[in-house]
Amino acid sequence: MLGKIRGIKQSREYAILTDEITKAWSEMITRQYKDFKGLKKENLRDNMTTIDIV
Repeated sequence: MLGKIRGIKQSREYAILTDEITKAWSEMITRQYKDFKGLKKENLRDNMTTIDIV
């Protein structure tokens, strides 16, 4: 839904945007941050602590 609202139609573009947002606050791309958290296939957002979100 968010992708359609923002005009992002392709999953590749969404992945790039997600990486940029994650990198801005964690200095790691999404895959690196998931590895850091020890996540394999789990959703990163579902496994974030309050500190991560802040």
